[in-house]
Amino acid sequence: MISMLLSGFLADYLIKRRTIAKVWIRRGFVITGFTGIVICGIVLANLSGCDPVAAVILFCLLRAFTDVAKTGFNAVHVEFAPSFSGITFALANTAGNLCGIFAPQMVGVVLESDPTISGWSKVFYIGAAIQGLGCIFTAVFMRTDVQPWARGKDDEDSKISSKSNGHAEYKDALAAKGNAGIAEENALMLKTEGLA
Repeated sequence: MISMLLSGFLADYLIKRRTIAKVWIRRGFVITGFTGIVICGIVLANLSGCDPVAAVILFCLLRAFTDVAKTGFNAVHVEFAPSFSGITFALANTAGNLCGIFAPQMVGVVLESDPTISGWSKVFYIGAAIQGLGCIFTAVFMRTDVQPWARGKDDEDSKISSKSNGHAEYKDALAAKGNAGIAEENALMLKTEGLA
């Protein structure tokens, strides 16, 4: 929980500075979190003997890295599909929870044939491999720009908002199109959120 709060504040700070593209900030947190999870999984797999203190510390670190990764991928749904963020998040969450359904069965199959520490090593290697694949998938496919399928048919202004580098250009473009009332509302909203 603490790592999620700290990484969330850091992500917001970096986004407000606008020195790094938002997509790379999001990807960076996901890649950092997944890489930490992979490292913790590999160390757990190679932990010699039964060292409960080291195992608990590694599980706590693993959980902290999971929260760092969430900083990257939880917010991205609102960014790439603002009108459909609930649906896209629900689909991603469902896919993620499927792993929670099948993981115990996989662990049972592995440990049934090898109920030793080496069996648990296989389990942690499999988990690390799955997280590694997730890291690669995220690095390749994560987007933060509004996707074409997420725009409405009448949404001319969405092209402006997805290509705009800042809120000022967006307000100016809306005002130039004769939508002064909408521009004023957006400016007021941005001002109240501290973004303008």
